[in-house]
Amino acid sequence: VEYFWHSEESNYSDEALASLIVLWNDLIDGIQCPINGASILRPREEASEYDLVWMVSWPSQEVRAMCFERWRAEAQDQWMEALEGVLAATDSGDGGFLFKTEIGKLPKAWSEADEFVHSYFFCNLNQGMTQNDLHNYRAEVNQITEFSDHAWYMLLEPMFEMEPPYDFIWTDMWPTEEERERDLNFWNSTELPEMAMKMATCGDDGISGLTFDGFVIREGG
Repeated sequence: VEYFWHSEESNYSDEALASLIVLWNDLIDGIQCPINGASILRPREEASEYDLVWMVSWPSQEVRAMCFERWRAEAQDQWMEALEGVLAATDSGDGGFLFKTEIGKLPKAWSEADEFVHSYFFCNLNQGMTQNDLHNYRAEVNQITEFSDHAWYMLLEPMFEMEPPYDFIWTDMWPTEEERERDLNFWNSTELPEMAMKMATCGDDGISGLTFDGFVIREGG
């Protein structure tokens, strides 16, 4: 999965973003790029580095390389012209910020909603803790059946030099804020928060993450 950071410029509007989404999909169609899907994410807390994130899910690194080659040759100039004055892009030096993904737990049923909520936790293991403790925590999470039907999570591993480095990045996903709040309330009623805080520090203190509201702009295929 790849995250492209964008900052709003003076000509930004929701209508301008909608037009960019249409153009981007047309360009992806034009270069015949078989991505798994794409979404727009907006942080709930103001971020100095970006206003929104363009997220692309790739089927493989090989497909990504092929698509980037075609994009640069056939679509990039038109896209950069369309972005002018609307969005400014930040990259990692080689496209966006690319991560390997490991699904931690699949949902009981996939949501068909176009909107969703993601929470990202950037974590370091506490002194004396190891990856085995993370595996044990995941096992405890995975055996719980009371979480909402559409909740799932995955772990991200950066494929670029990330500063500062983290021992693991945990991403929780829900289709609605209501399901998120329900699951957080249930999580807080278990021994999992104590296990998590003993195991790792995520955020400035304790277990805190970054939450984004998102919507789908392209289905797979």
